Amino acid sequence: MTIPGTQPHLRSLMLYSHTDVVPTFKDQWKYDPYSAHKDENGDIYARGAQDMKCVGSQYIEALRRHFNRGKKQWLRTIHIVWGPGKISKALKPRSYYCIQTSDLTSDYGIDQWKYDPYSAHKDENGDIYARGAQDMKCVGSQYIEALRRHFSRGKKQWLRTIHIVWGPDEELGGVDGGEKFCKTDEFHRLNIGFVLDEGLARVKITCCGSPGHGLKFIENTAVEKLQHVMNEALAFRERQRQILLADESLTLGDVTSLNLTIIEGGVQINVLPEKYTAYFDIRVPPTVDFDELESTIAKWCREAGDDVSYEFIQKNTNKNITPTTADDPWWNAFEKSLRDLNCQFTKEIFSGATDSRFLRSLGYRSIGFSPMINTPSLLHDHNEYLNENVYLEGVRIYETLIENLANVLE
Repeated sequence: MTIPGTQPHLRSLMLYSHTDVVPTFKDQWKYDPYSAHKDENGDIYARGAQDMKCVGSQYIEALRRHFNRGKKQWLRTIHIVWGPGKISKALKPRSYYCIQTSDLTSDYGIDQWKYDPYSAHKDENGDIYARGAQDMKCVGSQYIEALRRHFSRGKKQWLRTIHIVWGPDEELGGVDGGEKFCKTDEFHRLNIGFVLDEGLARVKITCCGSPGHGLKFIENTAVEKLQHVMNEALAFRERQRQILLADESLTLGDVTSLNLTIIEGGVQINVLPEKYTAYFDIRVPPTVDFDELESTIAKWCREAGDDVSYEFIQKNTNKNITPTTADDPWWNAFEKSLRDLNCQFTKEIFSGATDSRFLRSLGYRSIGFSPMINTPSLLHDHNEYLNENVYLEGVRIYETLIENLANVLE
């Protein structure tokens, strides 16, 4: 979805979000995670309410409000892009790009939800429960609503072109969506200057050993080797956790997080398998030496014994960081927008891996931002929700961001 700027030759603005979401344990939800239930407080429960259906819809609503006020165009072209699954300093200004992903994580543990995670149930507080309510259906819809509000006020165009983009598979790593898209001719023709969105290593370790009958004390078993790797990995995890706890100024983005997420192996209960496989999700900040981390993983495998190997399913070693200093015009426009709205904020490195990492690796500026004020982070968790008033306030914030970012002079 593209809104041409008054000077479309300038680098454009891209609003990105993803359309996929993570799975749910429906039995752990207060309401159906796919019902978008709104309770009496205005909280909307839904998978994607926070990650990130809210953002994509907020883009649209922010633009709609501009349009309703008569604003139809900005200096730069705006592109709204939806990713199917979790997506510089040139002399002439680039475009502005807002990203949202369209995928969700899969439907696991639905019985853990308070409401059906696909019902978008809104309770009496206005909280909307749904998978994607926070991650990140909220963002994509906020883009749209922010633009709608601009349009309703008569604003139809800005200095820079705006692109709104939805990614299809960000929750799966974005390798078939955002990563491939940003390498295409179609993407480069968007003429991107700045991206608005929300270090990743995924490691598979395979331990092979002697198979045998379950009644014997078999030597050199795969599970013993796996146990060594697990002990080393979890000890590393605990050291990083203690670093974080010991310094209040640190955030998750300042340390390396590691979690064992999958273990595969076994044939039947009385047979020792010849192989176990473990999968680790590791989030690596750009301040960490990736080669040193890989050497540590290799050391775990060597010490575990023979026939223990590792491979990276995903490996992102890019250290490009978007400038957030006073001399950067894009950051100035972003910061001014929030300060004008009296929004208190702090800058930090987001520990999650979004499609923006593919763009930063190519030298594009990209900021991750989801306006979920005073809301507990429930990304990928049970009972993900977003309050309707918080959501609508996010739309108002996007209205201001779009107005200022789409008119950046550089």
